[in-house]
Amino acid sequence: MSTFKDMVEADIRDVFINAEEFAETHVLNDVELMAVLTVDRTKRKSEFKAGNYDGLHGDFATLYFKKSEYPRVPKHNENITLDGKRYKVESCKEEMGVLCLVLAAYRMGGAG
Repeated sequence: MSTFKDMVEADIRDVFINAEEFAETHVLNDVELMAVLTVDRTKRKSEFKAGNYDGLHGDFATLYFKKSEYPRVPKHNENITLDGKRYKVESCKEEMGVLCLVLAAYRMGGAG
């Protein structure tokens, strides 16, 4: 008999990360996987950084994908390539078999 937790876990993996629902194909460090991606290209200061860095802006991406589709869990501050763009790992958390990978590509100066 399936528990409620098992059913929720299956829905997260098999509905949320599904090409017919929300997911698309992305390439993470040369590994092609199905994932849900949100990107924030902003001129504001990074919400991920502690401290006050005037003029530091960035592109931020959050990627949700099945842990089983990637060979290992990315580490904080690791350099990573997503769809051909270089990022640094801000955080990576696992929940019910899904990794939530938060990435940042910082840049100096004004509009980008």
